[in-house]
Amino acid sequence: MFIEQKDFNEIKQVLPINAVELLILDANENILLFKRTNEPAKDEWWLPGGRIRFTETRIDAAKRLLKEECGVENINMQKSGMVEYMVNNETENYQQHVISTIYIVKLIDAKNIVVDSQTSEYAWKSATEWQKQLKNGFLSSLLTEYKTPSFCATSFYMNEINSTDKNKFIRPELYNIILQAMSGPCYNTDHLPIKCLVTSRLMPV
Repeated sequence: MFIEQKDFNEIKQVLPINAVELLILDANENILLFKRTNEPAKDEWWLPGGRIRFTETRIDAAKRLLKEECGVENINMQKSGMVEYMVNNETENYQQHVISTIYIVKLIDAKNIVVDSQTSEYAWKSATEWQKQLKNGFLSSLLTEYKTPSFCATSFYMNEINSTDKNKFIRPELYNIILQAMSGPCYNTDHLPIKCLVTSRLMPV
């Protein structure tokens, strides 16, 4: 089942998006970031990645996005942890809530990157160099903390939520679409069963 674009635009404003993102390193530990051409975080430097499709596993989504957005395949990757954060959609004036699994990818040959239309340019820089350019607190923290034991399941959004975004509701009709066509954001660790974090907030009928 496909989601109409108008419905997906509404979903992004009222439901956490389940995503994977790729922290790609070269042989010198430089990090690959893309400058985005679309919202959210339009015209900002960001990690390659995107939404997990319905019935798709996280690792399969990571492999698909590595190929689609970077032109790279058949590379080993390691799950580093899970994060949640808010990111601005300035065009439509809302904040998008993302729950993302981070996969670390190490490339021996950094010259084989082929970007898609969602990227205007890309660059390899050290974490310290990127710190000087990044606007989003989540991404800035991620590039320095991804190696620490406390990184897994870190929240970066608690102080960044607009008061208007806290009171948004999902229409019952839209919630039915979500159940049929989207993967629900979930959290897991190596020691606990998967726990779904999605809660429906339906308007009275």
